[in-house]
Amino acid sequence: MHTIPSRNTSLVSRALLAAAVASASNSVAAQALEEVVVTAQHREQSLQDVPIAITAIGAEDIRTADVSDINAISLRTPGFSMGSLNPAQPQLFIRGIGSNADGAGEDQSVVVFLDGVYLGRTAGQAFDLFDLERLEVLRGPQGTLYGKNAAGGAINIVTSKPSDTLEGAVELSAGDMGYLGVRGLMTGPWVSAPREN
Repeated sequence: MHTIPSRNTSLVSRALLAAAVASASNSVAAQALEEVVVTAQHREQSLQDVPIAITAIGAEDIRTADVSDINAISLRTPGFSMGSLNPAQPQLFIRGIGSNADGAGEDQSVVVFLDGVYLGRTAGQAFDLFDLERLEVLRGPQGTLYGKNAAGGAINIVTSKPSDTLEGAVELSAGDMGYLGVRGLMTGPWVSAPREN
């Protein structure tokens, strides 16, 4: 009867295990996630490098999750909620900090920016979100970068950039009580190359 020494068996099994682990780590590296770029600090940075509690939602996730207004953002972001006394005046709360002001001229404790432009009044924040590149919800005080009213946090809405190729999209929707909705967009070059005489 031929016996294999246990020490050799142990070495062979360790070598096979190490090869399996190395192979698994190579396949994980091949499936690396794409880098998420945000502008939370007013410059483009990787989401991993930003020292802020932030939730970023990309264009594809916005479309598949049917994010159509600020309330839909609050349903998909931890620590962010929305209430309203009037449908045209949302009241935003991040981590429990917000404003219960019901006047159209009141300042909120959670600020909203659309392409870098401050939407200072609640009536200006109740709009459809369409053709977006990304959404960023910054939790916690953001007064250093976003001004005195950002005690609760900030919402940064970034629309899609224009394209040099002619593209378009139409969205049709229907609902209860005869509701019909149509939204569309078109992008492309405004003028062709200048002509020479």
